[in-house]
Amino acid sequence: TGRVERQNSGYDAVHVNGVHVFSGSNEGLECQMANKAGDVLVKVQAPPGELTLSYDTVDAHFHVGAFARVTDVEMMDVNTNIPYVDLNAAYSDQISGRECNALPGQNPMYMGARTDNRGYLQIDATILPQQINNLGLVGVRHGTDILASVPIQAIRTPIDFAPAGGRELYEVVAGYDLNADGTLQNSEVSEVLTDQLMLLRQGDYNYSDGLLTALAIGTIGVGSQLLEAFIDDTIPPNVVNSATTITSTELTHPIGANWDASCSASTRFYTYLEGTDVAKDVAIDSHTITALQTSLGQHQSEVQDYFTQNPTVNEHTFGPWNWQANGLEFDGLALQFAFGHVNIAGTVSVTVRRSDLAVTHIGYAGSFTDVYDFNYVGVYPSVHGATMQAGFPTLGSGGRVFRDRVEFSRDTTSFSYDFN
Repeated sequence: TGRVERQNSGYDAVHVNGVHVFSGSNEGLECQMANKAGDVLVKVQAPPGELTLSYDTVDAHFHVGAFARVTDVEMMDVNTNIPYVDLNAAYSDQISGRECNALPGQNPMYMGARTDNRGYLQIDATILPQQINNLGLVGVRHGTDILASVPIQAIRTPIDFAPAGGRELYEVVAGYDLNADGTLQNSEVSEVLTDQLMLLRQGDYNYSDGLLTALAIGTIGVGSQLLEAFIDDTIPPNVVNSATTITSTELTHPIGANWDASCSASTRFYTYLEGTDVAKDVAIDSHTITALQTSLGQHQSEVQDYFTQNPTVNEHTFGPWNWQANGLEFDGLALQFAFGHVNIAGTVSVTVRRSDLAVTHIGYAGSFTDVYDFNYVGVYPSVHGATMQAGFPTLGSGGRVFRDRVEFSRDTTSFSYDFN
């Protein structure tokens, strides 16, 4: 404890073993004095040890009533009580109390601001021994600037910070408050989470919303319809709309849903049934046809053996066989834009002619279920879709992810394939 001037900061500096404890404040009150106190962690040799308390006026001007004294000393054996800050994890607290969007494990972690345009985190950190708990601090760092810091608390430590700009990266850090000034300095940082985070602000959300809205207007078919549903949280035409549950682990980034405590959320489920234009387009897409032809090739020996063993049969129907296509990207731009890569599963039956083993008739069906979400680092305009996801639900109603499904079938005599 002690008394120091209230004229200029940095004067009447009090140190213990060379470590700063407190000093004067920049209030311009001339010779007026203020009582101050602080804790500091210093290293000494084994008992009896030595503590050196110093009071430096800096300008050689002595103020009446100036003093400093050590009022309490607590010794710790460094062999058994080595101070240690353990920085385990950080969780986006955009939706209060949810631990679905976490560090480490993502680099970076994308998160949206709350309605006040600030970033909120819950940090899992501990400091040992607990006797020096008040010296352990966690913070958020941008470059070399500590934007916010708070003392470590039990279980979780809440912290919030103002963004340094748009789409900036931040680090979660921890360390000892060596000068006992109540804030974490960059020089005091001893622990840094390995992955960074990006905070998306209201301005980022609004900008991406505007770009996607313009893109939806200029896009055709189902690509436009689903993008509009994502932007405006509306139901696209010609779908069966139902409810479904989605979990954070299903998404590219765990954002775009109003998570509950188990990291699940209710969302929409849009189904395009057989007979809709979207289902018809999927059925005749050239990449769907190519995937079917590849699947039929697996049955070449079966077809050839059948006609060898049945020489009087001129035509025969085979199937139904199961077929699938994993990671398929449609050839049609509208389908490609709407669904990206999908996994199709279905059945197929074919009628084959003996003379040339050509398919004279085919009937096939299939379906796929997709999650409509975006990868921030994916192809354009994914960055803007992911930005809107990060902002949901605190920055706007647009950006909520949903499921979509297409069920299709086709019977045709116009299918180019043979089993030779």
